[in-house]
Amino acid sequence: DGAALLASYFPVWWTASSVHGAGRQGVMDSVVQEVELRTGLVRFQWDSLDHVPLSDSYAQVPTSGDSAYDYFHVNSVAQQPHGRLLISGRTTWSVYELDQQTGRILWTVGGKHSNFHLGNDAGFAFQHDARFLPHSSTLLSVFDDGAGPPDVHKQSRAITIRLNYRHMTASLVRADYHVPSVLVPFEGNVQDLRGGNQFVGWGGSPYFSEFDSSGHLLYDGRFVGDDSTYRAFVFPWRGTPRTVPALATSIDGSNETVYVSWNGATDVARWRVLGGTTAKTLLPVAVAPSEGFETPVSIVETPYVAVQALASDGRVLATSKTVHSQ
Repeated sequence: DGAALLASYFPVWWTASSVHGAGRQGVMDSVVQEVELRTGLVRFQWDSLDHVPLSDSYAQVPTSGDSAYDYFHVNSVAQQPHGRLLISGRTTWSVYELDQQTGRILWTVGGKHSNFHLGNDAGFAFQHDARFLPHSSTLLSVFDDGAGPPDVHKQSRAITIRLNYRHMTASLVRADYHVPSVLVPFEGNVQDLRGGNQFVGWGGSPYFSEFDSSGHLLYDGRFVGDDSTYRAFVFPWRGTPRTVPALATSIDGSNETVYVSWNGATDVARWRVLGGTTAKTLLPVAVAPSEGFETPVSIVETPYVAVQALASDGRVLATSKTVHSQ
């Protein structure tokens, strides 16, 4: 609808005596805004301090006056049907559904004042990325960090819980774990894929994984170092490099092999080799299917060669420079 949802933090002075803090305590107010992109107009704003008391937090009040009390720490916001928002409060261990017109909290799952009774293993702590599965208002996915500190769980996990609005219960549907075990104190997400698969970014741990609908690991990758990812996603991707295809040749007697690659290109179906006795008299001499990063194509020795990248419908995507065979 021409708007963006933003989550941010605003430091304010607040009375924190209810949590044994100072009478004038620096506190981080978690703010959610809907902002019109064309004009910058704020259509809606929600402030955690207007709706959630400090006593709902599991975070420790800072003893140093240099740090603000991050008692709520909003880390995800998702648009819901019928003018509602779903937000996650990391340090309250809670997920909230809001009325976007009034800002009123309609229900809370998790934390100290959950409206839903949490079934076995359905509880979460320091969670990230709360969102309903597509076309569902009952299946809620959450990245359950489980560590803040303190360490609440033995390992982090990607979970889906089912909300029963009639009986006000929350039950665990699935939980995906990484092997080897990881316990991360920050970041992480769960992406629902077609067919019931889920893609998980393991936050402060350098892994990203895909699981099938039964929880079996299909794919696992990691960064070379200890880098983390706030969120990791799988999307269809098309690459058309600004460079032209690269080629090299190798001659063995009267046989010549042309090696061709185009780093980053995703739409190449076939390679067409052009050859000739001069650089300006090139004609097609061979066509070969693309074999991945580099494709070798055998031709009869010719003094000059170039290659064309062909799409599946035969369109020429790019043409390399002409090189002298050697």
